Amino acid sequence: MGKQRVDVSGPTLTQQSAKDECDINLIVDRAKRGADLSQLSRGPGFYGDFTGLPSYREALLMINAARDAFMALDASVRKRFSNDPAVLLDFLSDDRNREEAVRLGLVNAPVVPPESVVERSDEDLGEDPGPAKGKGHKGSK
Repeated sequence: MGKQRVDVSGPTLTQQSAKDECDINLIVDRAKRGADLSQLSRGPGFYGDFTGLPSYREALLMINAARDAFMALDASVRKRFSNDPAVLLDFLSDDRNREEAVRLGLVNAPVVPPESVVERSDEDLGEDPGPAKGKGHKGSK
């Protein structure tokens, strides 16, 4: 199959007013002449190890899933958090809000382990132990 040609001779939609400001060759020439390039530095640079972060696509999927989960909540619960998933996440990250989060059905109530089974002696119960059992006493009086 041969190459197809596209006619681009019509009027352009691209704004040309900033053409010279964006031309890397002109920017380098200005820098060589000692021109002020401070507009290129809008803030301090920073470095970091971002290898543990998800990709943009993965992060977007997580954000969309969180938004969908938030939107699945009752309207009254969403209203409690100003209809903003970020406000809900801030709320859930504070342990002091656990009781209210349980009440709202956002988290499960903590599981309280059953009390340990403790064997109690007759003496603990305040009862008369009666005749001694075991320890070599076989019904002798």
